[in-house]
Amino acid sequence: MLGLTSAGTVRLLDRLAEAGYIRREPGVDGRSTSVALTDEGRQAAVRGDAGARPRVLAGALAQLSRAERATFERLAGKMAAA
Repeated sequence: MLGLTSAGTVRLLDRLAEAGYIRREPGVDGRSTSVALTDEGRQAAVRGDAGARPRVLAGALAQLSRAERATFERLAGKMAAA
């Protein structure tokens, strides 16, 4: 849904955990990991934490090259205009 690779998803979850929004727990079968919102994460989700969204987006965009960011900005602008 997010269009992230497995490694990209792990990095995103790392950043969310660092920010205190999620916690990782053992999964059901020992091979998986469960991800749960913390109280802070739940509160941020409810209020649409204006501070969290830019930080998470900046972290995700940091994974892109300068050319990829320019393409992303052009395409996002085109989609927003539609």
